Amino acid sequence: GYGIPAGIIVSLWVLTRRSGGSRWVHELLWRIPLLWRVARPLALARFSLCFKFTLETGMHIKDALRTAFGASGNPAFQARAPVAGAAVAGGESLTAALEKTGLFDDEYIAVVGVAEESGSVMERMQWLARHYGERAEEALSVLASACAILIWIMVAGFMIFFIFRMYFAYFAQIGRFV
Repeated sequence: GYGIPAGIIVSLWVLTRRSGGSRWVHELLWRIPLLWRVARPLALARFSLCFKFTLETGMHIKDALRTAFGASGNPAFQARAPVAGAAVAGGESLTAALEKTGLFDDEYIAVVGVAEESGSVMERMQWLARHYGERAEEALSVLASACAILIWIMVAGFMIFFIFRMYFAYFAQIGRFV
């Protein structure tokens, strides 16, 4: 029982080191609601901030997208960079390109759409980075609280287990002498 957490960590490490496994593992972890609530805003905040900086340098939008998807730090995001790049290279709008990836929620797409129409993409990317960064902080706080509660429950469970174990061992010894 004590080796289960270590086994899970080693299994995830092995799966993420295989070619293509990292993307698969991240997409699988995204199916867990609490982890998705943390990983997604973090990736979106990093993507938005990097995209803003690359646009400020005057980099071509296709290269800026590729760089921003890479900067997200998430293999599932990085794997979808070619989809967005191909859409932009094909003449589609930034909003349509991001929507095709399936990674961005309706709120994000709506903000990018309005920013694209008004010509304020860089300013909105800065705002999106800050907004999703705050969401990630809130989600990390909830995750940390949940982990703390889980650890307390596990410690209490171990204590109760060992108290009952000592109790039954004690009465078993008394029963042998009576």
